[in-house]
Formats: sequence, C-alpha cells, structure tokens
Amino acid sequence: MEADPTPVDRPRMDECTFSKNFGPQMPHETYLCYEVEQPEGDPRTPADQLKGFLRNKSAGPLGGGHHAELCFLDLIPSWEQHYNVTLFISWSPCLNCAAKLASFLYQNRRVSLRIFAARIYDIQEGYWEGLRQLREAGAQVSIMNIPEYEHCWETFVDHQGRPFQPQHDLHAHIQVQSRRLEVILQGPSGLPPPCVPPSFPIIIAAPDLFSVPLSTCYAPHTLQPDVSMWIQGKPRMDECTFSKNFGPQMPHETYLCYEVEQPEGDPRTPADQLKGFLRNKSAGPLGGGHHAELCFLDLIPSWGLDREQHYNVTLFISWSPCFNCAARLASFLYQNRRVSLRIFAARIYDIREGYGDGLRQLREAGAQVSIMNIPEYEHCWETFVDHQGRPFQPQHDLHAHIQVQSRRLEVILQGPSGLPPPCVPPSFPIIVAAPDLFSVPLSTCYAPHTLQPVISMWIQGS
Repeated sequence: MEADPTPVDRPRMDECTFSKNFGPQMPHETYLCYEVEQPEGDPRTPADQLKGFLRNKSAGPLGGGHHAELCFLDLIPSWEQHYNVTLFISWSPCLNCAAKLASFLYQNRRVSLRIFAARIYDIQEGYWEGLRQLREAGAQVSIMNIPEYEHCWETFVDHQGRPFQPQHDLHAHIQVQSRRLEVILQGPSGLPPPCVPPSFPIIIAAPDLFSVPLSTCYAPHTLQPDVSMWIQGKPRMDECTFSKNFGPQMPHETYLCYEVEQPEGDPRTPADQLKGFLRNKSAGPLGGGHHAELCFLDLIPSWGLDREQHYNVTLFISWSPCFNCAARLASFLYQNRRVSLRIFAARIYDIREGYGDGLRQLREAGAQVSIMNIPEYEHCWETFVDHQGRPFQPQHDLHAHIQVQSRRLEVILQGPSGLPPPCVPPSFPIIVAAPDLFSVPLSTCYAPHTLQPVISMWIQGS
C-alpha cells in the first residue's frame, strides 16, 4: 500500500493523536481515516476530497451522538459506479455501525469495502455478530498491520518528515488483536466467541465477617444478579469469568482477588477469611458506585487487625487502580506503615487522566506494582477459580498481552510523579475541520466525553 504522492491541501492529525488512538493503548474516542477510489476519468468529485479523516460526533445534552462510521456514511450518497472504499479505524465497528455498513453494501453492490481496525471494540454485546455481518455483506475486515500503519502515517499524519516508528509493543498488540479477530470471524453468525460475558452480572455472596456485604460490590453497567460457586466455605468464580476478566480481552468490570498474611499465631481472624474476591459496587440512580479497591479497603476494619503487627497484602486485579483509588491505597499505606502491599494487575486502566501518576504514587508509598505473569495466573486459578480439577491453560494471546502490558507499566513507572506517560491525550478534543465536499461538517464529528475544541494541524501542499 503506497501513499498518494500528489500534493493536496487537507487536514492532518498530529503524531501524538495518531499514536495514542491507533497504538496499543485503549483510547476514549474513535478516529476513522478513509480513502475512496473512484472510476478512472470520473470528474464529479476531486480526488483529494475523497481522502480524509474524522472523529465521533459528541452527544449533547439531548443526545445526538454519532459514531465515526455513521459520520462517514453521512458524507456519501448512493453510488452507481464501482468504488473501492478503505477505512482505517481506531476501534472496529460496534454492532449497530456494522449493521448499517452492511446495509450500505447490500444497497450499493458496486462498492467494495475494506476495514482495517487498530483494535476490536468489545464494549457492547453483539460486537462479534456485527463483524460477521460485515464479512457476509462482502466487506474485508482485518487488523491494521505495519504496512497499514505506515500508509496512514504518510497519508493522514502531520509527521514533519519523520518516518513511522512502531511503538515498542505494537507488534505484540497486532498479534493479539489479529488472533482475536480470526477467532471471531471463524464462528457462525448468532454465536458469540468463547467466554463472552453474559448480559447479567455474577454477584459474589459474602461471608458474615464482612462489614460491607460483597453482594453489593459488583460491576457498574449491570442489572440482574446471579450467584457464584462456593467451595469449602469460600466463593469461587467460574472459569469463564476469570478468563474474560483477567485475560487479554477488555472487560467492562473490575474483579479483585485478595490475600492477607497475618502474623503466625494471631487468632483474631480465621485465615480462610483473609482470602477472597470481589467486584465493583454498582452505581444506583443517586450514585454510590464503588471501585473494587475501595470495596477492599472498606473490608479491612472489620477484620480487627493489630496496627502494631506486620501484614502482607496481595491483590490480583483485572484493571490497575485509577488515580483516585491509587491515591486512597497510597494513603492507607502511609497510615499503616506495617502493611506491605503487592498489586498484580492484568492490564493498565488508562481510561481516566492521571492514571500514570496514581501508579507512581503507589510505588512511592512502598507498594509493589506489577503486571500479572503466568505464575500469578496459575496461583489465582488454584486459589480463586472453580476449575473442577482442570489445570490452568493460558489463552493463545496471553503471553503477548503480558509482554505489552509489562512494557507499558515499565515506561509509566520510570517517569517522575506529576508527569504523564508519552502521548496521554489532552483534556479537550482535537476537532477535524472539513473540506467543502462534506454534507456533514467534520467539525461536528468528534469524540464523546470531551468538552472544549481545538483545531487540528493543516499541512499546505504536503
């Protein structure tokens, strides 16, 4: 795939925006770069206007949000000629957008569509079905590989003459996402890929010991309860829940497994009650949500631990702590100097600003913060999972996932407190201005969860 050498006047995204949204991180918005090849000699649309990029349209107080794929469809009429359309998108289409793209293809049989996604969007149920619908409608759906990154870099990025340099963990990220997409597309329509979470939460019942019932500590965005498996007086999570939340996928909730080692001979709390797991507390209509780490901190006073004794606390958590939870954990350590804390996270939680500084604060407070490796997975499997005697089997892309997350954490912890890791997005959106061609101004197509605009870089004749 080669970049068009013809000089054009069109907006370009800055390097950091491209790296953040198309790299191995988990961005909060969706960017879409597009190219349309029209029949040779067709003069109705200037060629340079059939190439550009856009971003989600933000939802206002009365709604009206628009995913990037739908912004793109709004730009184009039905076509009678044969056109080749290529989309490079930071998240694969959700079920609704995939269905609309498939419908467009069925109505415009002369259009060929290729979609290269940087990662799989699995936040909403049914995402796998949407990708299969696209395949059945004739679209080619793939994960971006290095040639696609290089092409986008040359075509859509204001790189100031600098060559494309893959981020250190990009190759592993591509491998993980490609394998996941392969598994999804191999399945028949109507069936989810292995271990897709159900549409109801798994609620963890609690021993009477706890002052805050664990049955209230579950994930946001869930409604109906189910009861987890109990083994020898302790709750165990089912295999699929463990694989989905601690594996390479991007789960919607946070699970936390904990172990507390008390001094030998201390009879205050039965040892088997200092080991368990919990999940986020759901926010109700009036708020009141509680992250898993704060649920855990709420349990500690009920154990009646001796402040003068030394305790070793180990947490295995599906997402690393956000800035607020990290600050609360750090404060707990400063107030309880005889407590040693180790945190093993399955992945880095980078959805909110300041996550890097929070992790560095934990390190400075004396906590050991690491990414879960195979020994931690095996330990959690034996200790917290209802495995029915089956040994732990790593998912095919788990090793690559561990490598990516470990390198990201290493980079974060090397930085001084107060400084974000490279390419953390600003707190305002980058708005993409639009050529006159577009029926829907691209200046309205930006990400949700953002408030203030700034104008993107323009390159004249590059």
